[in-house]
Amino acid sequence: MKRGLILFIFCSILFAQFLGTNNIDYLIKLEIPHDEVYNLAPYYTVVDAGLDFVKMIVSEVELNELKGKGYLVEILIKDYAGYKKSVWSKGFYHTYAQVCDSLIGWANRYPTICRLDTIGRSVRNRPILALRVTDNPRVEELEPEVRFIGSMHGDEKIGCEIVLFFGHWILSSYSTNPLARALVDNREIWVIPIYNVDGHVADTRGNANGVDLNRDCGYMNGRVSGSSGPWSQLE
Repeated sequence: MKRGLILFIFCSILFAQFLGTNNIDYLIKLEIPHDEVYNLAPYYTVVDAGLDFVKMIVSEVELNELKGKGYLVEILIKDYAGYKKSVWSKGFYHTYAQVCDSLIGWANRYPTICRLDTIGRSVRNRPILALRVTDNPRVEELEPEVRFIGSMHGDEKIGCEIVLFFGHWILSSYSTNPLARALVDNREIWVIPIYNVDGHVADTRGNANGVDLNRDCGYMNGRVSGSSGPWSQLE
């Protein structure tokens, strides 16, 4: 009985360590020819590449797998999620709820030059909000249409901030800035700060199904990054 208890505790510790290890992501770099990047991209999360290198975010299992294949791996950041949290703690990034509040507030404050729409919902049924900015927001006019999208990758927060900043600038500057007025009066501008809302909330590159939405489009879709085919995801 005593031996069985000791064995159980030992196995539990090993299992806990195994789970903990698998939850750690690494930012790594491989020095390889650029053509070889295309062999890795369908199976790993590639975040940067050049003529002679590739940078990827990998799990512990994927890291060992690459080493087993003979790749010389340079670990740039060990606990990538922890690193991102430490960076974000130094500044301010809007949450999904705060972005929604901002868009709702702007729509109420500038009703003559913008209208807030829900253009769809995410896998987790969260609204994907879009602000239509133009001089006649409730009339379809024959004007050039421009779309600004942020955070297609949920863990790339700066995309959301840039689009949100632009939306605030063009609305608040309309009455005083000639450029802002000309843009609003002669175009239909769609401001979508967060496209991948589930990923933004969960701080993941992909959506709630683990699919990279930037690899889910119709152009050159090769069934990579979790996508089963063009336009497979609800977003």
